[in-house]
Amino acid sequence: MYIKSWRRYMIALIKKNFIKENINLKSKNTLRINCTARFYAEPRNIDEIIDVLYFAEKEGLPFLFLGGGSNILLPDNTLEALVISFSGLKEYIITEDGVIADAGVKLSELIKKLSEKGLGGLEFTAGIPATIGGAIRMNLGSMGKEIGELVEEIFVYESGFFKKIKKDEINFSYRKGYTDGIIISAYLKLKRKDKRKIKQEIVNILEKKKKTQPLDMPSAGCVFKNPERAEPAGKLIDKAGLKGKRIGGAMISEKHANFIINIHNARSSDIKKLIQLAVDEVYKKFGVKLKRELVYAEEILNER
Repeated sequence: MYIKSWRRYMIALIKKNFIKENINLKSKNTLRINCTARFYAEPRNIDEIIDVLYFAEKEGLPFLFLGGGSNILLPDNTLEALVISFSGLKEYIITEDGVIADAGVKLSELIKKLSEKGLGGLEFTAGIPATIGGAIRMNLGSMGKEIGELVEEIFVYESGFFKKIKKDEINFSYRKGYTDGIIISAYLKLKRKDKRKIKQEIVNILEKKKKTQPLDMPSAGCVFKNPERAEPAGKLIDKAGLKGKRIGGAMISEKHANFIINIHNARSSDIKKLIQLAVDEVYKKFGVKLKRELVYAEEILNER
């Protein structure tokens, strides 16, 4: 009886188009990899998050959270999983000294609104196609700053419970933030600044990045973490003579060697081959073992 009831509930969710089947994710990842999700959902509130997680549990499906679709490499084939996009969780409240934002809020939209209110601190994220949730998960950093410096509190779903976690309970480190559960929303503490100065800083950062990074091409951002006791990853890859190296439809950017760009229908396998080539050549020439910042979707699924 229970199984029949569950099956009816599952079919109802699919028929309502809440949980969709066989959805192409090319437009939902910044590398524009042509991957298909077996199931896909965009929950808009806590109740719907519970629904999709329950669906995954009862169907025995692994699940993958997709924020802005950057910093992740999807596979070429069908992803036999439930892909959960937080793009429907996009509400935020600007306070006197900060912002409370849902996990799916885009940083590009948020820094624009914050600048209009005279609240600064997030300007360093300009030009990065990330969401609040994804940024906190990886402790997004740029221009010598990290988002973990601004986080005061996060609201999460962890081990079957919703709870608040204070900043000092999160072990933020280089490219690693909160990873124990699902980030629903966050409170960031910001600083009062002159509106014109904030806007000018955003313009300056964008201009600098446009000159040094391939922002006009599909990429996932920096591929490798910068080594602790060596030159930055991009410089090492450049010195290894790999700028402009192409495999299939993927290429190591000629603007910035720590970016791999999709120049023509690149496959996930093309990008992985370039990554391995960079790792091998840098190690052979400089004895430095590069570590990926880019996450493979399969790795996340295997952790669950």
